[in-house]
Amino acid sequence: MSYLLTFLVGFLFGKIYPLPLWFGLLCFLAFVGCVVSLFVRFARAIYEEFFSEEAREEAKMDKQQRKKEWEDDREYREERKKREKIERDKMITEFSRSQR
Repeated sequence: MSYLLTFLVGFLFGKIYPLPLWFGLLCFLAFVGCVVSLFVRFARAIYEEFFSEEAREEAKMDKQQRKKEWEDDREYREERKKREKIERDKMITEFSRSQR
């Protein structure tokens, strides 16, 4: 934040009162420092969000949870297929009995 303030003050004073070249370079370096510090903060936030140890553990837990849910769903589908097959067989036998 101080980099940005230095840049703005230098830029405004440079427009009002002409200053030497070294002061313009100093303001430019302050601006570059501001951009670099913002980039570093952004990179650190991304790292902490996606690549930190906590994020890895959380992703591992999510993966295990999804795997468990998938297995539960698979078991439920298999049981449902068995029930439907039994019901279908019952209906077929009842229909064949009624046809006799």
